[in-house]
Amino acid sequence: MAEGRLKIVVSDLHMGTGIYAEDGRWNYREDFVYDRLFGQFLRFYSTGDYAQAEVELVLNGDVFELLNPHDYAEGHPLHMTASVAVLQLERIKKGHPIVFAELGAFASRTNKSIRFLPGNHDRALVFDEVRDHLREQIHPDLVFSDTMYEFDGVRVEHGDRYSLGTSFVPGGELKTLEDGTTIINHDWAAILIAGFFLAGKRREYYAFYNTTPVSALLGRLWRYNPVFLLKYLLSLAVFFVQMWLQPRKHELDNWYCSWPLFKYAFGENLPRAMAQAARYLLENEATKIVIFGHLHSYRYRVWNKKIYINTGCWTRLVNLSLNSLGSWTKLCYALVQCGSGIPTVTLKEWKGIPVPDATLYPWDLEPLETEQGISKPVPATERLP
Repeated sequence: MAEGRLKIVVSDLHMGTGIYAEDGRWNYREDFVYDRLFGQFLRFYSTGDYAQAEVELVLNGDVFELLNPHDYAEGHPLHMTASVAVLQLERIKKGHPIVFAELGAFASRTNKSIRFLPGNHDRALVFDEVRDHLREQIHPDLVFSDTMYEFDGVRVEHGDRYSLGTSFVPGGELKTLEDGTTIINHDWAAILIAGFFLAGKRREYYAFYNTTPVSALLGRLWRYNPVFLLKYLLSLAVFFVQMWLQPRKHELDNWYCSWPLFKYAFGENLPRAMAQAARYLLENEATKIVIFGHLHSYRYRVWNKKIYINTGCWTRLVNLSLNSLGSWTKLCYALVQCGSGIPTVTLKEWKGIPVPDATLYPWDLEPLETEQGISKPVPATERLP
């Protein structure tokens, strides 16, 4: 039986409208295809040994993909009002009914709760109307945090404000138009993603969205396919010019303000930037653990006995770095156990039932001679069909 209070931190599911488009074709822009595994994950931490434990599921940003213009029946993600976001969430629920049902079942069980934090892809979670809608669709006791969640020396936030492309939002997260309509005031990266990577007619451009680091991809294209690279750069240049010609819509008041977006488009060193931000936050004596998402690649770092964890993502990632070359998916999460002292945290990968998880960091230095630490699988009668 699990003891103490548990916090499970998951980020970057990027749930869209489902793996099939309305015409029945495969939706290659849908990144989240692990509905049943996620349902098993929720059942594992709310039944069996965890049935009576106090468990809080922290969904740390980018749970919903609200930047894909091809998913919208009406409106556009760059003109994101509360009503447009609610309509989009209804379509996402239709595409992922298992996830919504399992989230509701999790929150309904004894001592279980769910907390949402917004990310740069689902910034619409700041709208009260959107929060009320999710409470109606999932559970009335859902909790929402605006930017971060702090408890017992642990700081959880999505981490998008530590990136060049997502850190600059002029005038705040919301913007009121001349007609009185309130919309999301998107950051530079959201404009680039929704207006270029996901809106483009060329499917090949989507590769830039799910490949890291972009600089490595550009180098390989220059060597092996320079014609395609030149076409890509020309299309990107046209997009920048179109943005500069619409200063009122995107608040691009001068060329200097577009520099962060330009650097973001050609590949900033995001892992280094987020690690530096975490190290800075850990200089605060009261902060012992920092947990980010946003990076889409898991991390575990220790400085002066203080820990930085990035929970990665639940989507496919193409990595061109030599230390992790290839296309892979790791369904990672952080498990925080709170007790009387300093919380302990482990970075885990969900493997599914009957092998529930694997600890990525920290490792056991000595093999255990007992069955301590071996998780009990959920009975077959409680598994998802």
